[in-house]
Amino acid sequence: MIIRPIHLLPGREQEAIRWLRETEALRRQAGQISQMILHNVVDSNDYEFVQIWESRAAYEEWRNTTTRAGLADERARYLTHSPTRLYDIVG
Repeated sequence: MIIRPIHLLPGREQEAIRWLRETEALRRQAGQISQMILHNVVDSNDYEFVQIWESRAAYEEWRNTTTRAGLADERARYLTHSPTRLYDIVG
């Protein structure tokens, strides 16, 4: 599981959310099982992007693809992010 705090650019919030949803299919082809975009109910500027991958190896392979590199370039139009946190699901 990957949890990434994301910071949507002012005035582009809905575009950013739409972009994350539209590009999900590319991540699924690489082994992502599901993704969620979380919005804090208290702090309206706080978002988390959560991805569940079939394996850490699948995620690492995805990180080295040209498709992901292209998405990373596109992502800058909509959001920035804090460092990614990786978790193993234990239960």
